[in-house]
Amino acid sequence: MESSLIERLEKRISDLEKRVLKLENREKTLVWKDENTKLYWEIKEDRDSLLTYFQAQKYIELLNLRKYGGFSDWKIPTKEELETIFDLEDQPFILKPLLPNIPIKFKPIFWSATEDKDRKSLKWVAYFNHGYGDFKYQSQKYYLMATRKYQ
Repeated sequence: MESSLIERLEKRISDLEKRVLKLENREKTLVWKDENTKLYWEIKEDRDSLLTYFQAQKYIELLNLRKYGGFSDWKIPTKEELETIFDLEDQPFILKPLLPNIPIKFKPIFWSATEDKDRKSLKWVAYFNHGYGDFKYQSQKYYLMATRKYQ
């Protein structure tokens, strides 16, 4: 009976250690959860990386491979998803929890996955300095903020 109790305690300790490790990793992984839209947004550690759209797709693959934040379903946001994080009260026009994503030196323009209906080589981008968006060529370099839905 004593050995059964010891085994249960060891299992409990192991489970607690796993939970602590998971919580520590979550703190290291910078993610913001938008309760209104049910979206997670990546908080950038390197906010000055400019990417072509192809490079942005590769970046998403890498996030998913590494299970960033414990998830493997990150994606490039749609136009509609990016529009939910515009905050037209203060410049830059982005929700306050996402301010760390705004590059220090450059104009904060971010990729979306939404393409122009007539010209497939164009993707919509969000201009957070101005509070609007436009379509740009995929070969140009802009920033990326990954997102994912949560349940």
